[in-house]
Amino acid sequence: MDSYPQEFIYHHVPLMFVMGLGTMKDLTEQVTITSPTSPVSPKSVHSRQSSFSSTTSVLTKHQLSKTLLSLLTAKSQNGIWESGKIANPIFHVMAVDKSYQFPPRKPMVRPQQIPPISNPHSSLSPLNPNSPVYPDGLIPPAWVHKHREILPSVFVGFYDLWHKSLDIKLDVESDNLLNEKDDSSSILQEPLGTSEPIEKEKDLNLGLEINEKRKSLYERGIKFAVVILLRSQHLDEQITDDRLSYIRKASGLEGKSCFFALSPHADLSDFASNLQKALYEHGLNYYREHGKRVRRKRSRFNNPGVNYIRPPIDHSDNAPLGVQGWLARYDYKLATFAEFRLQTRSKRWIEARILADCINLKICKMNLYIDSPSAAMMQLNKHFNTFNKLCNTVGIGESTFEYWAWLSRQYRVFGEMLEIATRSGYNIPDPLTITHSTSSDYRSSSSFANTGVNPSLVLQHPGFYYHLAAKYNSIRGDKFLEMEKTLKNYDKNWHTILESILRWSLKCAKESSIHKNIMDYYIELLCDQFQMSEEMRVNLQNEFINMMNNNEITNSLHVVDMNDINSFLNCYVHYKEPETFVGTSTDFQVTFSSPPTTPPIPLRFSFLRFSFNDEYFNHYLIDNEQEILSAYDKLQLIDCKDCQREEREGEGYVWVKNVDLTISKNSTKVFEGSVIPRESGELQLRFDVNSHREENLKRKWLTLTNNKEQDQQGINQKVPHAKLDIKVKYQAPALLDEYFPIELTMVNLESDDIKALFHAEIVLDPSHNGTNHLKNIDFGIIPTNGSLVKTIFVIGKKSTNIRDLNFGIYYAFVSSLPQSLPPSQGWIEKRMEIRLSFITPFSINFNISPQGERFVQTKKLQKSHHRKIEKYLLKARISNTCPWDINVSAIDLVLFDQANAQTKMDIIASSTETINESLEQVWKPGHIYNFICLLKLVIIDDKLLDQNIDIGLLDIQWKR
Repeated sequence: MDSYPQEFIYHHVPLMFVMGLGTMKDLTEQVTITSPTSPVSPKSVHSRQSSFSSTTSVLTKHQLSKTLLSLLTAKSQNGIWESGKIANPIFHVMAVDKSYQFPPRKPMVRPQQIPPISNPHSSLSPLNPNSPVYPDGLIPPAWVHKHREILPSVFVGFYDLWHKSLDIKLDVESDNLLNEKDDSSSILQEPLGTSEPIEKEKDLNLGLEINEKRKSLYERGIKFAVVILLRSQHLDEQITDDRLSYIRKASGLEGKSCFFALSPHADLSDFASNLQKALYEHGLNYYREHGKRVRRKRSRFNNPGVNYIRPPIDHSDNAPLGVQGWLARYDYKLATFAEFRLQTRSKRWIEARILADCINLKICKMNLYIDSPSAAMMQLNKHFNTFNKLCNTVGIGESTFEYWAWLSRQYRVFGEMLEIATRSGYNIPDPLTITHSTSSDYRSSSSFANTGVNPSLVLQHPGFYYHLAAKYNSIRGDKFLEMEKTLKNYDKNWHTILESILRWSLKCAKESSIHKNIMDYYIELLCDQFQMSEEMRVNLQNEFINMMNNNEITNSLHVVDMNDINSFLNCYVHYKEPETFVGTSTDFQVTFSSPPTTPPIPLRFSFLRFSFNDEYFNHYLIDNEQEILSAYDKLQLIDCKDCQREEREGEGYVWVKNVDLTISKNSTKVFEGSVIPRESGELQLRFDVNSHREENLKRKWLTLTNNKEQDQQGINQKVPHAKLDIKVKYQAPALLDEYFPIELTMVNLESDDIKALFHAEIVLDPSHNGTNHLKNIDFGIIPTNGSLVKTIFVIGKKSTNIRDLNFGIYYAFVSSLPQSLPPSQGWIEKRMEIRLSFITPFSINFNISPQGERFVQTKKLQKSHHRKIEKYLLKARISNTCPWDINVSAIDLVLFDQANAQTKMDIIASSTETINESLEQVWKPGHIYNFICLLKLVIIDDKLLDQNIDIGLLDIQWKR
């Protein structure tokens, strides 16, 4: 709810100021010191009522003040929801000191007086030029804040009744500096017969002080009440009642509920509650008077020179319009005229919309207070529909991102309010129980009126409204991107607008010394699509060159993305052939063309870099810094096929040549080079200069006409037909964890001896994305018409997924072996693919049973540790699940190393320890074998053991 001013959302209750009990800051410090983990709450205050009544007599002045202030502020309401259903009169209580100053009142001007020169209006009035709502605003949050936090409806002052024994003692006790023996001596030193004159003087001064405070508050219409704090010494004196009567008369507090006396033995909690009850009606009267004053001001908008006489009441159908009807007409006309004057998206529009949103939120909250969720939802939907129509009328409707941002915020704020309500005890009704109540909101004679629920009138969980807020916020983002995309279209054929934007942006960038932006604007202004004279273009280019020669520019690197601006150069790349072969020279051309009007002065570049997707082919062309007479030729072809490979700082090894890099207007410069691809794939020349005007042009080779657009070249390798016969032999399916043999028989059908290299790749199920490789395994030489048999082994672990085995044989003729390994030119490849399915050879079930336990307590660990020894019997039921006989040679349990130093695992006995050396058994399919092992577990400290213990692995040595 932080999106809206809190003053517009809070539930308003009468404001009460209390004086003489300290300030809210003192209360916060006291609560922090006495109970740092338990803040003051109404429940905690009520739980201590009995102790207050029995210990008040020994409370110091400081303790009494803090206790009273805690009780008065414990139920103080300053939230969004909590005060909605509280039946007892509740104030929003704030503590102030005696030096608190109210804001100055605006000057009062009587009709018979000449208005003063100074402005008589309130500082928050739209008629005050210094007001935040001047001249046509409505209600600022500061106005609500003034009546919530600054101007109270009731002011309660707490005063001490003077006593001779407390004159010194109270002051000293408040600072905790008085000793017991000094206390009694200071009291006994008082001379007899001098207390009564002092009491009269003290009482008179107190009455005058209270009277001054009463007068100042009476002028503002604030109810003033006084509470006299009595001590136990006052109860023993008979003149206490007379003194209180004297103070009451001297202060002028003769009205009802104005003067209270608090006995030291009174229940402070009851007193605080009764005090608020007694003053609550006065607080309401204060705001009633404010309402009357506002209505009187509102009546000034009627015709002040004519006294409206209400016509006689006629009960016929043609009764005249009443006063409220006329006022409604005037209010509607004023609002209509104000709407005509109010500009959308202005400050006043936003203020009015926020105020309307907050009022709608309060109406929904009030309906929830009275257990009418259907009415709350009707109000919410009505507010949405009204603003939807209004926003569509003024041009900020559903097609704009502002509307969806507003709607998202409405649902989010409503969800936050509902969440606060549920935390405070509000129960969201079940839709099944509100069927008739929701249907009754629409008065209908239909027989189906009470058979269903209108979904829009059903109050949902707060998360539902958060979901709607997120949904509409997503739409807001989409609408914003649409608008942003639309706004960027100004640079496409809207050159007059773009030129104006660039010139103003250039001026701002110069004043702000943003050099990168200055360069971007200069380069884009050199575009020929802007209508400007030759002189203006020359001046722009000279300014650009002078800026480039600036030391601040030359010492830094600036990258200009030519794809985001309108460039004065057009560039495209063209390969001579769309496809070529590995090891074959292929030609390419890079063309730069300039329009007829720009650049007005020839531009010379320092270097030109051609960046390929393979860095080996990168070219680095350097300007030869010579005056070329042909710089103004319309067409130039620069041969770059004879580049030399050199190392350049910051570039690495590149192909280098010195050429003419001068660009003049109405010219085309073509750089032709060649590369020799080393492997198959796509060869791309990356460049950043692009122009929308060249997108639909046919690319042309400078010497050959070509009707196809070719800005990249595909490279294929011409591979001769392989004359190698491969036969595969294996016994499927394969078993996990075995070395599965695959026999390869290769027959050489070539006319010459060949040298064969083997490579293989295992690919798991595509979902696992796992691979294993073998590369360039030498199989030796296979003679002509001869054969070679090789066996490869494949091992599968853990998973029984299907494996794809892709393998191939690279071979080359012995008479012309390539110098490099495959894949490269000169090698011929023969590929094959087989699919292998794996199964598990065994099915194992484990069973662990405890064998009793005993405790051994040693002297060393007697005080804090216990050694615990446990025995377990491990039984493993092993069955052969594969379709073949399996020869098992050994079975053993391999224990894990215990990472936890508090445990130790040992094997006491095993069913195979005596026959392990001669365990040569053949297990038929379905054979079952039971492996039994007795384990001992030693736990050094059973208090530190908080997790299961991994025992180990069952190791089975077997083969088919």
